[in-house]
Amino acid sequence: MDIETRKETAKAFMLALDAGDAEFVRSHISDDFHVQFMDQTPIFESGGDIPNRMAAPEFLAGGVPLIRSVTVDGMHFVFTSVVAEGDEVVIFGKSDGQTVTGRAYRNVYAWRIVFSGDKIIELNEFCDTHLARNIIFSMQAA
Repeated sequence: MDIETRKETAKAFMLALDAGDAEFVRSHISDDFHVQFMDQTPIFESGGDIPNRMAAPEFLAGGVPLIRSVTVDGMHFVFTSVVAEGDEVVIFGKSDGQTVTGRAYRNVYAWRIVFSGDKIIELNEFCDTHLARNIIFSMQAA
């Protein structure tokens, strides 16, 4: 897979996550895939901890449907820049979603996506986790 194809696949992968498209995600990750939310403590504490690191089975079962369970209709990711070198793609972007409690959720992100061949083996998500905790995962009405 060339660099431009990796960049396009990485963007499509993030849009599939936003849409909750588990089948697309499943078809693009390796068996040893993992996701790492770049925080030192479990980020999402409403209704129990969701770990910072998930392997493929946990990510498909809990991570992929998460966005659609806490927002009205997704995060509405917009990508501002995509850079790639070798097997790594980094996407910079932002969200413009609404939580199920009616609160606006606008965060900024950097996603690092690592490929092995044509499969994604790693996703690292960097965002304002304080904002995520206070807007999405506190689940308090606006």
